Amino acid sequence: MDVFTALFLVIGALIVWIWRKRHARGLRLAALTVSYLLLWAWCCPYVVYWACGTLEWQYTQPARRPSDIEAIVVLGGYVEPEVDGMLHPFLAKDTLFRCVHAAKLYHAGPPCPVVVCGGRYDPRHPKLTLASAMRDYLVGQGVPAERIRLESTSLNTYLNAKNALPILETAGAHRILLVTEAIHLPRAVACFRHQGLDVRAWGCQFRSGPRKFDWRCFLPCWQAPCLMQQVLHEWGGLVWYWWRGYF
Repeated sequence: MDVFTALFLVIGALIVWIWRKRHARGLRLAALTVSYLLLWAWCCPYVVYWACGTLEWQYTQPARRPSDIEAIVVLGGYVEPEVDGMLHPFLAKDTLFRCVHAAKLYHAGPPCPVVVCGGRYDPRHPKLTLASAMRDYLVGQGVPAERIRLESTSLNTYLNAKNALPILETAGAHRILLVTEAIHLPRAVACFRHQGLDVRAWGCQFRSGPRKFDWRCFLPCWQAPCLMQQVLHEWGGLVWYWWRGYF
């Protein structure tokens, strides 16, 4: 049990103790209790599991790379541009997972174009792009540089799809394998299909896959709010993209 969980339990015990004091009951205490329970749900791994599932359960991870794809498209996430004052980009965890999967998928079948998507990530250095950082990593993983195409002007998922389309058309690729985080698949797949592409989905970091549940799944943990924030971001993005007619 970490410090975060322990503090949560201590605060809960204090609220229960206050409720036992008859003179302390009232609307304020009820509001405090409801807020605490909502916060508990927000930080509960079991709730996060179901929240992520609303986005992930419509997709299943294929056992192997589909044999009929004509290109692999990898969407960028985040990157850390500087370390110790030196200009040297490091792929953040989300982007790294996507690139790791993309490299394995490339080597798992016949050679094909790999399109990496991501625009500039640091306004101070407009020539540096997420796509170029992803390309450098993929080359280091044995993907030939001549097979990699850069889509380096987009700043969101909709532009990823729109700007990647002419690159794919030039390469003669219509049937693609789209690689991104599982939680991001609904929005990403919808955007690429809206461009008229035949999309096969490959998700990374499934958070709602098979797992063994026990009582600890109901204890708050500090990682849960970050995942819940991503879930809200994706659902908000789906509503916004639908409103704007992006798919």
